[in-house]
Amino acid sequence: MTTVEKLSVAVVDDEQSIRASLVELLHRYEQEHPAVFTICEYSSGEELLRGYRCEFDLVLMDVMMGGADGFDIAHGLRQYDRQTSLVFVTSISQMAIRGYEVGAQSYLLKPVSYFALEHELDRCVAAKRRSQTDMLTMSVAGGVARVPLGDIQYLESGKGHKVIVHAFDATYEFVGTLKSFKEQLEDRGFASCNACYLVNMRHVTSVQRDNCDVRGGVSLGISRRCKTPFIQALADFVA
Repeated sequence: MTTVEKLSVAVVDDEQSIRASLVELLHRYEQEHPAVFTICEYSSGEELLRGYRCEFDLVLMDVMMGGADGFDIAHGLRQYDRQTSLVFVTSISQMAIRGYEVGAQSYLLKPVSYFALEHELDRCVAAKRRSQTDMLTMSVAGGVARVPLGDIQYLESGKGHKVIVHAFDATYEFVGTLKSFKEQLEDRGFASCNACYLVNMRHVTSVQRDNCDVRGGVSLGISRRCKTPFIQALADFVA
């Protein structure tokens, strides 16, 4: 049985006719592929960023718009969401190279052909499938946050039923218990070195006596109770 992928797509362009054309192409893709899109239209990049909650799998965005251009908006977008696929839509191919500075997946030249968009949507759908197991999704006030597992160094039990997620580029704080996160992550390369920390095995650089060193200059204590299962988990992960 074919799995139908559900994706959220933002279409950002100050010309209504361009947005309508892109939406029509998205609907054609739905008819020809096992995919269903939730589509939101925005007439400016500022409108997109207003109250942004990391809800989109793909952003199709014009480069030249009234107000801030697409590149400036993309920089703002990446402050909130590093994982959303971003595809620029432009009339000038020479401008597309700037898109790679903000992690753009690609660019499409206007007028956008179905087959060019189809290729980018295929890539986005494939990335969505991978993300189901490669992302940690957590509820926050007003929405959700998605953090790539590979970016997480370790999780820490905080005060007041809080869990602190330490990633290379940021620190996130969520309501919950370390135990609940362990249940989600222990079969995805994470293990407890003590009652306060859940460590990403991908980033353990060494274990010496009662400490483990984690990439990024972090050293965490290993409790007597956790030492044997932690070392076994590390050995299983490396094997």
